Amino acid sequence: MWQEIKAMQTDVELFDSELLIMSNMQICVSEWLQNDYGQVYAALCDAFEKSGLKWQVLTQTKEVWARDYMPLHLGDGKYVTFNFSPDYLAGNSSKYCTDQKLVIETLDIDVVAHLNIVLDGGNVVRCGDKTIMTDKIFSENPNIRPVKLIDMIEKTLDTELILIPWDMEEPYGHADGMVAYLGGRKLLLNNYGQMGKDAELIRERLHKILDAHFDVKELSYSGRLRKNAWCYLNYVETPNIVIIPGLSKDLDCENDQSAKTEFINLFPNKEIIQIYALPLISKGGALHCVTWELNKN
Repeated sequence: MWQEIKAMQTDVELFDSELLIMSNMQICVSEWLQNDYGQVYAALCDAFEKSGLKWQVLTQTKEVWARDYMPLHLGDGKYVTFNFSPDYLAGNSSKYCTDQKLVIETLDIDVVAHLNIVLDGGNVVRCGDKTIMTDKIFSENPNIRPVKLIDMIEKTLDTELILIPWDMEEPYGHADGMVAYLGGRKLLLNNYGQMGKDAELIRERLHKILDAHFDVKELSYSGRLRKNAWCYLNYVETPNIVIIPGLSKDLDCENDQSAKTEFINLFPNKEIIQIYALPLISKGGALHCVTWELNKN
C-alpha cells in the first residue's frame, strides 16, 4: 500500500512539474520554415496567436528541423547541449548541419551542461523522470562503450534512459516518430498496428519494453490508410491547444478526420487544431520536428 501511495505522489509531482513547464513555454521555429514553407509557417503562427502563445524565429540555422539541433530541456529553464553531427548530414550534406552554439548565442537560456556525444534532438523523448531514445545512439557513438554511453546520458540528463529499437523504415533513428509523451505515466505509440506484417515485430518489441514503464495508448485511424499516416504523432502541444498535421489541403480525407477525432479523445481539455502540412511531411517530418520549446524558470 505504501509503495502505491508513493507512486501516486510521484505521479502528482510529475504532473505539477509538467504543468509548470508548459505554462512557461515559448515556441521557436527556424527561419527556413518561414522562408521555404510559408503556408505551414502562417498556419502555425495563427494557431499560436489563437492560443495566446509567444513564438519567435531562430536565426543562424541551416535547415528547417529545429528539434534536431536545439538543446535539450531538463526542466526549470535548464538546458543541455550536445554534439550535433548526425550521419545523415555527413559528406555533401554537412552544409545543412546547424552549429548549435551559434543559434543559442541569440537566446537567453541557462545551459548547465554539455553532453559530449553525437546526438540528435529528434531521438530524445523526455517523459518526466525518464527519457526514451532509439538504439541508434550506439552506431553514432562507436568509440564509446555502450555501458559508458548510457551512464553519460543518464547522469547528464538526470534521467532513467529507456532504449527502444530503431525503426529502420525511418532513416534518421528518431524516437519522436515512434512515441510521444502524454504526461504522467501515459505514452502514445504510433499506429504500428496498421502498418502491416513488417511492422508487427517492432510493435511487439516496443510494447515489451514500454509497457513495463508506461500506460501505452496506440494510435489508429479509420478509412484506407494513406502513405504518410505516420505524421499525426508529430504534433505540437501547448498549454491550451494541440496542433496536429493534416495530409489533405482541405483536411477532409478520412485519415485526417479520424486523426482529429483521436486527438480530441486524447486531449479532452484542449482544443485540437489541424493544419495542412504535406509540404513538410513529404520531406520526412512534420510539426514537432520544426518546433522547439523555449522554457524559462
